[in-house]
Amino acid sequence: MLGTLRRYCEDAEGEVEQWLETQAAGWSSATRFSFAVVADDRPPIGHVVVKAVTAGVADVGYWTVAAARGQGIAARALDTVSRWALETQELVQLTHLELLHARGNQASCRVAEKCGYLLRDLLPAAPPAFADSGHRHVRTPSGGMDSGGPDKAK
Repeated sequence: MLGTLRRYCEDAEGEVEQWLETQAAGWSSATRFSFAVVADDRPPIGHVVVKAVTAGVADVGYWTVAAARGQGIAARALDTVSRWALETQELVQLTHLELLHARGNQASCRVAEKCGYLLRDLLPAAPPAFADSGHRHVRTPSGGMDSGGPDKAK
C-alpha cells in the first residue's frame, strides 16, 4: 500500500509516511481504526476510518475514488466497518457512530441512510472550517440493516 500511496502523493514528500504512522498510532492507542478499501489486489479505491471521540462515541468517515462511485462500494465498505465497530471489535466500547457531511452532499446522505445511519441533526455552518451547513447521522448497534446490509436495502 505504501507504494500506491507514494504514487498518488509524489508532491507530498514525507506526508505518506506521516499519514501511515498516524493510522498505526491510532490502532495502538485504540482511538483511530483505519481501513483501506481494495478490490482484487489492485490499488486502494477508498478508505473508511472510525475515530473514537468521547466515551462510547466514534466519528466515521470515508472516501472512494471517482471511478468507484455509484457502484455501492462506499455503502458496502461503510456498513462492514460500522458492523465491526459496533458489534465485533473489543478494543473500545462504542454505543453509537456519527457520520457528518455537508448538507449538499446527497450521495453521502444516501450512503448513510443505506447503512442504517439515521439523520439526527441539521448542523449550522461553522466557518472557516465548515463553510456550509451539514447533517449528522447516527448509527447504533440496532441501527444496522435488518435485511443483511446495504445490498439488500430497498
